Amino acid sequence: MIGTATKFDTNLLASIYQFLQCETPDQWVDKARRPESLPILLRDHLLCELKAAQSAMFLIRKYAVEPESAGTLVDKLIIGAYIEARSCERFAKLAPHLDEDLGKFYISLLRSEARHYQDYLALAQSISKEDITTRVNYFGQVEAELIQTPDYDFKFHSGIPII
Repeated sequence: MIGTATKFDTNLLASIYQFLQCETPDQWVDKARRPESLPILLRDHLLCELKAAQSAMFLIRKYAVEPESAGTLVDKLIIGAYIEARSCERFAKLAPHLDEDLGKFYISLLRSEARHYQDYLALAQSISKEDITTRVNYFGQVEAELIQTPDYDFKFHSGIPII
């Protein structure tokens, strides 16, 4: 990967690539970099951020009241970690293919979200009475399979686009 993202964010991306069990397929990047795809991705990412905020409020409300549901909460936090890491990885993959202003915007998003996945994992581990490594690996395998599977619905977190 060449371009602005790697030049400035090598350290941030190294931990993300280490965490994710696969890279975004080139077919996704090829479709995502098309001008007609950019509005789809920007709107979809906006919706993802809105869902994340709503989920955070729901999780706080539900699990602060029902501590016996902490296994469920740990899984949701691990899934959130994969969503955040994949977002950063895809921002980095797309930024070099965009015009300068949009590329800078994607890099700013990457930088602001780069450590969120670690926060999710740290919170999940602090809640769990057991080591979460097995669950992290399990969800990593599921996420990698989905990312590498053909997908009819092109979105920010979709699999390989069926063109």
